[in-house]
Amino acid sequence: MKHLWWLVLLMSASLAVQAESRFVRDGSFNQKGGVKPYFTQETVEGLRKQGWTCPDAESWPAWWSGIGPNMKLAWSPTGGKNNDAYVHLAGKQGILTGYHGLALKDIEIKTFWARGTATVFSGFLGYGTSADGSAYGGLNVPGLTVKVNSPEWVRYRHVLYKSRELTSIHVAFNVPEGEVDLDEVDVEPATPALALMVEEENGLYGQGVLIENKKWAEVDVDFKQKASEYAAAVKRLRENPENISPSLLDSINQQTESLDPYVLTKGLKKTPASRYNDMIALTRVCNNLAPIDPVTVEHAAAADTDTWTFHTPGGANPVLAFKAGNWPGFKSPQGSNTAWWLWYCGNGGCIMPIINGEYPKLGTPEVTVRDGQYGAVTQVWTLANDAKLSMTFTVPGDGHAIYTKVDLTPGTVEIKTFSLQLPNFPGGILKQPAEFHVTAPSQSVSFTGSEAWKTVTLTDKDYWVFYDGDAPNSRGWLGLVYEPKNVSAARVEIGKWSNIATNTFLDIPVAERQARFALYAYPYGADRLPATLAQFTDAAEHELAVLNRIYATK
Repeated sequence: MKHLWWLVLLMSASLAVQAESRFVRDGSFNQKGGVKPYFTQETVEGLRKQGWTCPDAESWPAWWSGIGPNMKLAWSPTGGKNNDAYVHLAGKQGILTGYHGLALKDIEIKTFWARGTATVFSGFLGYGTSADGSAYGGLNVPGLTVKVNSPEWVRYRHVLYKSRELTSIHVAFNVPEGEVDLDEVDVEPATPALALMVEEENGLYGQGVLIENKKWAEVDVDFKQKASEYAAAVKRLRENPENISPSLLDSINQQTESLDPYVLTKGLKKTPASRYNDMIALTRVCNNLAPIDPVTVEHAAAADTDTWTFHTPGGANPVLAFKAGNWPGFKSPQGSNTAWWLWYCGNGGCIMPIINGEYPKLGTPEVTVRDGQYGAVTQVWTLANDAKLSMTFTVPGDGHAIYTKVDLTPGTVEIKTFSLQLPNFPGGILKQPAEFHVTAPSQSVSFTGSEAWKTVTLTDKDYWVFYDGDAPNSRGWLGLVYEPKNVSAARVEIGKWSNIATNTFLDIPVAERQARFALYAYPYGADRLPATLAQFTDAAEHELAVLNRIYATK
């Protein structure tokens, strides 16, 4: 018992150090007094005229400020998460803002601790940088709303995915209902495993799965069952590591190394509630990455065509097919080859590489197939002068997308240009009469069958394209998300052959010679385009992060 008591003390000390804010200035609210010239007594008087109840500038938390009307703020020097300072906040019309301002990584995690009875919104003020180097605000950055109902301090976290426009943020809070105490606010770069864990947490708040009203979790029968499930999930993942990147596996191992003493040590009587929540989240992550029912890939060959069907637990079964030569009926040069997708909702399209302005003749590829959390097929072609072209197609368990990576190894060939042509994907071929729409972050373009071919040039703000063929026989919508750093220029050609068709071109920097993109298909629904377009755009940032995570190593 004596040794366990010291272990509990060590846990408490470790947790306190872990919670200390590092990247948000005065995220622990330990400093007080407005920072001139950003915050002065004049600032306070202005807030009070807008209905704020708050202390004088000398008793405000340093590096924090307010925007909007009718808020209540109080600063306390003691009683916080680490027995230090904290703030008390109420009000739904204004916001409390804190200074971050650092350059953002691709994925960041915002953490805060709260207690009280309230609905709390945790968000961001988003800023971009114009061509002249000046900052501009007003960028929309998704936040998190949680219901807090606890006399103890509870940890909440959510994920921030960096967009192309977003260069920096400040943290922000308001309280739509009730009153809340806030402490230990931080924003820090996410490790791959932590990002997955927090994504799981975000879907569990308020569901009774996590502990959100106590400081400690009792090591009872239920806890021991959860710990057993956690250990089994980790073991299964380590025994099936081939379907995740080495960097992600290393990151998960770092998380387990930190977590195991808090949940697997024999003789524990209790452990911090935040560590119990970590166990629940990491169990779900490991089960997702090494599920009991993984994706399996089935190969079939007929004549000069090979097909690979991805059988997914979610029930969607995309099919990848490769044909040596031309697909009939497509505007592809004689002797070129394509890879072809048949989607679970009936849509499809091709991919064709263009190297130094020519479509290479592709022979029989070397093929590697993997089953697991992600089903994957990799094809490698040997070209002239020892050049190699590889394409990897990866499908997740719900079958909602095909994630794609294309690599070109030059051998002794000088690579002057490298492009990918996606003929008839996304978009398909539509019979007349039809209207076709191309939507991207920078623009939306419509095209009818009576028009000649036109080109839509995508800007450096674009990283996704949504394609809608509005015709009675069209089977759905398609989408493309691509990694912008590996695309120097992108464009979409829309035109009429015997019907409406599209060509999407991605120009790949010759120094990189690698493209990463994801292809999506959506069947028609009762609410048609607006809901599906919103579904796609809301998920685009997340999907870009998934794309990076799947292909974390070259």
